[in-house]
Amino acid sequence: MTATFDNHQHTTDWTDADSAELDAWARTHTRSPLQRDPHLYQLLAPLRAENGCHNCHRPFRPAHTRKADYPDTVSKATGNLCMTCWKAQREGRQLTGRTMSARQAPPTHCVVCQTRMHARGAKNPNGVPHGGRGQCRPCYDRLRKLDPTP
Repeated sequence: MTATFDNHQHTTDWTDADSAELDAWARTHTRSPLQRDPHLYQLLAPLRAENGCHNCHRPFRPAHTRKADYPDTVSKATGNLCMTCWKAQREGRQLTGRTMSARQAPPTHCVVCQTRMHARGAKNPNGVPHGGRGQCRPCYDRLRKLDPTP
């Protein structure tokens, strides 16, 4: 076999045995070298925590991965901020420095009429859609008619 490297010809004695050996070696390396290793991800968790969002201090997940694969993480935007904090900064809102524990669960009953509520898009015959401010849609609509400025 003759190979050309940098415009110089080199003669290499490449036999069928060498080819078979290379094929056997290639079969033992089945994973792509760019694939993320879950075990290594767990080992580097403390480093990720240090390199989390500079505002809310939540750890970043690797780029182009799903939230389901990396729970309790956020996607990185730019400037060492998560996407939520970056959008707030871009829109000129005050960055609150919130954490995951600061989020509240959505209310299940209307604070005005105590009717059971469900999310707006959910098809649930046992309740009314959520309107806003902890109220069901009918109560929230009545409030908006009385006070049109939210």
